[in-house]
Amino acid sequence: MPAKARGSYYTDEKVSAARANIGQFGGAAETKRLAVGKADKWLGDFSLEKLWEMIPSQNIPRSYGVNQLDGGLACANEIKPYGNYPYRFSVTQVDWKLISPVCGVQFPTNDFKAYYEGGLDEYGRFDRALAKRHNDELIAKGEQGNLVNRIREQIAANSSIAQFVTDAQILDPEWGVDDGMGYQFDPNDTLAYGRPYTFVAYYAHWALWYNGGMIKTALKDLSDAYLFTGEQRYADAALVMLDRIADLYPDMQVSQFPHSAVSGYRHYGFLPSDGWHFNPGRGKIVGSIWENEMMKAVMYAYDAVYPAIGTLGAKASEVLNGKAYSANKSKSDRMKVNFEDGVLREIFKAYKKGDLQGNPGMHQSTLALAAVVLDHDPETSEMLNFDFRSGASDWKDDIKTGGNIMNILVDDVSHDGQGDESAPLYNALWLSNWLEVAKMLDGYELPGGGTLDGGLDADLFKNPRFRKMFMAMYPLLLTSHYTPNIGDSGQTGCPDVSIIRLDELIAGYSRYGEDKLAQAIYLLNGRTASGIALDIFSDNPNAVSQKIGKVIEEKGELNLGSDNLSGYGLAILRDGIDLSGFTNPELDDALLQPADEGEGQDDAASALDVLRRHGQPCPRRSAEPGVYRLRSRSDARFGLSRHDQRRPGVFPADDSLAQHGHGKRIARRCVRRADELRRQRIRQAGQRQRKRRGRHIECAGRLVQANDGADPDQR
Repeated sequence: MPAKARGSYYTDEKVSAARANIGQFGGAAETKRLAVGKADKWLGDFSLEKLWEMIPSQNIPRSYGVNQLDGGLACANEIKPYGNYPYRFSVTQVDWKLISPVCGVQFPTNDFKAYYEGGLDEYGRFDRALAKRHNDELIAKGEQGNLVNRIREQIAANSSIAQFVTDAQILDPEWGVDDGMGYQFDPNDTLAYGRPYTFVAYYAHWALWYNGGMIKTALKDLSDAYLFTGEQRYADAALVMLDRIADLYPDMQVSQFPHSAVSGYRHYGFLPSDGWHFNPGRGKIVGSIWENEMMKAVMYAYDAVYPAIGTLGAKASEVLNGKAYSANKSKSDRMKVNFEDGVLREIFKAYKKGDLQGNPGMHQSTLALAAVVLDHDPETSEMLNFDFRSGASDWKDDIKTGGNIMNILVDDVSHDGQGDESAPLYNALWLSNWLEVAKMLDGYELPGGGTLDGGLDADLFKNPRFRKMFMAMYPLLLTSHYTPNIGDSGQTGCPDVSIIRLDELIAGYSRYGEDKLAQAIYLLNGRTASGIALDIFSDNPNAVSQKIGKVIEEKGELNLGSDNLSGYGLAILRDGIDLSGFTNPELDDALLQPADEGEGQDDAASALDVLRRHGQPCPRRSAEPGVYRLRSRSDARFGLSRHDQRRPGVFPADDSLAQHGHGKRIARRCVRRADELRRQRIRQAGQRQRKRRGRHIECAGRLVQANDGADPDQR
């Protein structure tokens, strides 16, 4: 018998509120319109059979890279400027083809789709031995088979790609051919595995399973459309896919597919997102870290369409029964038990043995959602008690003994509300992850009215450290346009404020009513309260807009003074400029200018990217919008994190910064350097002498860049 008896995340109250809001508010109606449009597109492009067949079994490997060290098979290093995940693919058909953004060659060069279909057993699972046997039979009949290079056909259809391939490659029948295990894969070479190009595995990871892929995206779109309309056809499509995932998930395991690793860095083979674990890899579908997001999408979709299982349409029943060769496959109780056993209980097993892990809050939120969606005691209580239990929970802990939720909030969240990361991007993820846990448990009552061990209150919104996390990110605003790209945050030369998520600030303000949050929301919303709303499942979602407007009317806009974020390790001097304006011409023109505008090109300073030594690489293309260069005479940079305090030349960044005079000395140094650069720019500008007022200096320890382009280490 199934354990679950109701929609427990998407409760009746939430669904009723959403449908009522759609009838009353334009924003909610637009949300529904977009969801229905996307869902209709899926139903137009894929039949129910094709949606079921879209989901591959364990024997199709997954990898987030093809061959990141050697580059493209046809274009070598020319593909590298396109990023770590450069290949393109269709999302309107499952053709198993990747397209190089450089040369346009499609990989693999063989017809893997036909090879794959020849290897499917009676349950739709890929069998390598069966695929090979079928291919051998084709060759025995005088056909060429499906493991042969067909680049000639591509050149005939698109002559422009001929310049990227050699005659030898065209004539080589094995060039670019992938049977599922990659081109050139050598299991005996445990150092590099033959330096393979894992085209099929990359396709399975990105085109099918993970972000931007068809499975995850289709489930989201179809389940949203059902939530907002109640139409069975959307639920039927999602349920066909969910039942297939439940069939396959227990057997999924990335450890079956090897990769080489030297000094903790991946090189060749099948690359899962698991935090640089050596063989065997961790995770089930895409790797233990990204697995969390993947499987939460699956569980959200199941809870959304759960009420429709009992009214499954005739065509969906026919598809499920036909694929299983059983008349009982589409029975509602069997479908419920299948998902509970195949996904929800598997999540708990995967969590405990390290196949679900990640940054703080990632895996804890996955387990919490499994508990809430299962909604059955004693299992739900067991899962939640484990999640809150003190114990090993770090991504490096291969065996988890608890989720350690309260310990992490108390010990690892600073009094500034930041996590223990250096990069602002990753600290921002802390709030995103823990907010997801808070929303899952908000108002949730255990079946039968039970309580957690020790009478623990699982409502994170009542936790003061969690509350402080909402106040942690907007103080990093340096101007209305950007936050510091410290460490692994953002892209060099591409300033933005994307680490501060407006929806999270709105959620925090709706709970706590902090005026500073209202002011930050107003600023980041373009200096307007218009359009600000809670999510579609909230009662009267637009009321928050009026409240924020009233705060601005009575208390004014956000005006940040200087800050010493001693818990995080960042000091910011702000002097003379009101940062409340979203487009402040005095400030923004003084500090930043798009690279393709001519005015900044004649200054030595304008050739430098913002925070050149920070953040991830951002390709510099002169005509590309959003690439910025320094213009300000007062933009000296210092960078520090708590992880850097043992490095030479780094100042401490705790309260002693102010108490012992370090802060004053750093500030004076910044101001002197800013004035020096200002005078230099005025001399260089000649007749175009600019008059600026105010200074903006980011100070937090070690000089890493100044406007004159000199090596900061030589100062």
